[in-house]
Amino acid sequence: MASILIVDDEKNIRSHLTTYVRGLGHTAEATADAPAALAALGRSEFDVVFSDVRMAGMDGLALLHEIRRRRPEAVVVLMTAYATVAQAVEAMRAGAYDYLVKPFSLEQVGLLLARVLEVQTLKRENRTLRRALDEPVLLDSASPLMQRALETARQAAGSDVTVLLTGESGTGKNVLASAIHAWSPRQQGAF
Repeated sequence: MASILIVDDEKNIRSHLTTYVRGLGHTAEATADAPAALAALGRSEFDVVFSDVRMAGMDGLALLHEIRRRRPEAVVVLMTAYATVAQAVEAMRAGAYDYLVKPFSLEQVGLLLARVLEVQTLKRENRTLRRALDEPVLLDSASPLMQRALETARQAAGSDVTVLLTGESGTGKNVLASAIHAWSPRQQGAF
């Protein structure tokens, strides 16, 4: 279930989109303009924001920039009846996830939401796995000898030398090698 904010100065679009996404099992809030949307973003966290481009006062592109600044993890989808290629390119460069041209079908919205939620799930899983990889098991050791070995490993990780670990099978050489790699400036490279 996602939390969705709908920003459009057309009441019918706000109403139809809100009803539709709630019917899909999501929570939804709707506002008529950008200032109200920013106030809603201050009160609640939204996973997805659907925003009209052409609105009085702050337009959808300016709102997009402000949302990206305040909540970079939020997915923003812009909607417009006055689509131009230049505007679509500008929106995508500014960080819009997608660009819907009015009139659009509710089925398009449903497919887009499914795609957005799948990508968000994958990103969350990726962050969780990266955190797990960044926390070597060795950090829990209370043994003074092991603490000294870990300190030496951290020093080696900070240098630009090849490290050779020797020892009997099952002593944790692979785990220590993985920790050295994770602590090194080359951690983004292959292990």
